[in-house]
Amino acid sequence: MRKLNFETIGSISAIVVAVASLFVAWDEARSVRRQQAASVLPIVKIETPFRNDDEVRSFRIEVSNVGIGPAFIDRGRIAWNGEEVRTAEDLKFNVEDTAGKAEFWTAPIQGQVLGGGDTFLLYEVSWDPNAEGAQEAAFTTVQTLREAVEISACYCSVYDRCWRTGMNQLGRPERVGQCLGGE
Repeated sequence: MRKLNFETIGSISAIVVAVASLFVAWDEARSVRRQQAASVLPIVKIETPFRNDDEVRSFRIEVSNVGIGPAFIDRGRIAWNGEEVRTAEDLKFNVEDTAGKAEFWTAPIQGQVLGGGDTFLLYEVSWDPNAEGAQEAAFTTVQTLREAVEISACYCSVYDRCWRTGMNQLGRPERVGQCLGGE
């Protein structure tokens, strides 16, 4: 058996330290990248709040970024019983027939940029709370809209990580490789 001299032991030790340092640096860089991505993580929610009190009865469709960083909505789809909707007239359901009044319809959600904490009002319908039959009309309309309207969106972070979410979706948005087609 050959004896190891000081130079050989020193060389082997330097190689071991270098490999360990390389692993630590790689792991730290990976952790920093994950932390940076998490620090700008967008979380988009599409919600349908219904307000029913003495002051107002209203139904809204809101797209909110409850995350920290901006959300770039690359693809969006709004459908009424499976058919794509582009304007309020396409809803095929006249809320004015139920004593309601459509107050607001914005541009499609596709192409919107939502900063952290921002909300984009997509649609709102309201009823005069003092009008005769307004409460029943509101409940009927809200139920119909929640059952017939489908909204989905695909959005990306500043790091091009993308997710798909839907209206009143519970849980986390689904991670996707990229946003393709009309979501």
